[in-house]
Amino acid sequence: MSNRTDLEALIDCYGNSILRFCYLYLLDLEQAQNVVQEVFVRTYSHPDFAAKGLDEKKLLRITVHQCRKYPHRHTPTPAEDPILSAFQRMTILEREITLLHYYMGLTLEDVASVSGLPVFVIKHFLSAGDHLLERCSLDALAD
Repeated sequence: MSNRTDLEALIDCYGNSILRFCYLYLLDLEQAQNVVQEVFVRTYSHPDFAAKGLDEKKLLRITVHQCRKYPHRHTPTPAEDPILSAFQRMTILEREITLLHYYMGLTLEDVASVSGLPVFVIKHFLSAGDHLLERCSLDALAD
């Protein structure tokens, strides 16, 4: 199989989940689409991809790195959805860690590996993110 075919398979497998991850991370669809393009360009030119392909964690590491590089124009309109509303209220790190753990299904150790942060920091930000998700969900139920 050629690298191009491998890349197309990677995009088919992970493209939508990476786009959703980027959207929830950046809270901006246009920026998210730009990041996804950059992620797959970087993936295609990554030496590991040419040699043996990339696993999901390496792809997520590239995705997180690219999201961190984008300026955060955090002025979204208030969301009707309680989950999106909670993400709007989170700090960037709370959002990143919550997405990696709950949305992408990574263990705390894997989140630490992808984010480059120690596990105790992951636990702290995950706890804060949990609190916001819970509060926004309860607020939605009360309405």
